Amino acid sequence: MSIESLREQLFLTAEIEAERFLAILRLTAVLVLALALGAALLAVDGPPPAAQRQIVVAGSVMAVYAGIGLISYLTARPGRFRRWMPWLFTTADCALVLFNVATTVLNIGAPPATVWVFPAIWLAPLVLVFGSLHYRPWLQGYAAAVLVGGLVLLLAGLPQEGTLERILPLLDLPPTVVRIVLLGLAGLVLVLAAARRKALLERAIEEAVERTNLARYLPPEIAALLAAGDVEQLRRGWDVRIGILVVDIRGFTSRSEHLAPPELSTFLGTFRHHVVKAALTHRGVVDKFVGDSAIVVFGVPEGHADDARRTLDCARHLLRRVAAWSDRLTAAGEAPVRIGIGAHFGPAFAGAVGDSSRLEFTVLGDTVNVAARLEQITRETDGGLVASAALVAAAGEGDHWLALPTHAVRGREQPIDILHWQGEQET
Repeated sequence: MSIESLREQLFLTAEIEAERFLAILRLTAVLVLALALGAALLAVDGPPPAAQRQIVVAGSVMAVYAGIGLISYLTARPGRFRRWMPWLFTTADCALVLFNVATTVLNIGAPPATVWVFPAIWLAPLVLVFGSLHYRPWLQGYAAAVLVGGLVLLLAGLPQEGTLERILPLLDLPPTVVRIVLLGLAGLVLVLAAARRKALLERAIEEAVERTNLARYLPPEIAALLAAGDVEQLRRGWDVRIGILVVDIRGFTSRSEHLAPPELSTFLGTFRHHVVKAALTHRGVVDKFVGDSAIVVFGVPEGHADDARRTLDCARHLLRRVAAWSDRLTAAGEAPVRIGIGAHFGPAFAGAVGDSSRLEFTVLGDTVNVAARLEQITRETDGGLVASAALVAAAGEGDHWLALPTHAVRGREQPIDILHWQGEQET
């Protein structure tokens, strides 16, 4: 899975969760408003006729709003949700607010400029706050534009006659309770929105820290898969055909006896620097360093037609780099350095092992064992590069290779044909 597709998947999941949460808030708002309005009506002797008509309108609007909440809840599911749905539901939210405002003006007969006293107008901030739960700035801007534009059109298009006395019923207890409840709901939604964003940020930080800790022990090329979300794929592993180099410093034990710890650290650091540089040049993956040894793999995470050729090119490149390093050491009065490289090509298992605190990449199989055995044979050839005939053939080479006696490999029924590189150290 690519980083882009992972981003799209995570964004879609977050949108579905947000829409489901909004659906619950819509239904909750309707329930709270109905209870508050009912309680307020019980506290008064009886509303005037105009107020009674307005209560019927308010009840109808709440019923429709509950329907919108129910539909949005049922569709906020993987497989049902579509990216255009938040736009549709937001449009419905805004339309209900504007409809309620318009019917209130017409029902009461008050001047349109007095809409700010209407309980219906207090739904507008709630709708805008709902938009903050989405992750689409354009959707939030759309809701604001529809509400502002709609109110401007209503103020300009509704009849302008009417008296201020008409709005006096809107200052009674029931409308006042509704306004207070709507204000409280808007505040509650803001608190919930902040809590959701905080939880999302904490989850993102935790995942980033976990991936960073995991990637610490992985080659950069493999760690990149973590950014694409392929942690489970790494753990499951996969079958590959790889080229592999097993590199070892000749005479390292005796050399280390004469080096102080800082000098030993510098020596090994220089060796590893040359290995990494050669591997990067030929698009190889440094599997691991173990003391004075290194394993470089070609063909992971994905194989290429030139894996075998790049395996041998990298080996010769590394021989050249170490030879130049050895010349500098000799010129400085120090002992020369030589390495042995065993190289093979064949099937292997690649994957990561470990838990959430440490994940290590590894390649396993007969191909790895053979390469390790070939590296040991370089001790009989005084270093250099020893490769299997399978690798040389896969790379399409033949010149400058000297056939060595067939070797038996522990755990293998068939002996292996091997060759020793006799040409230049780099091609």
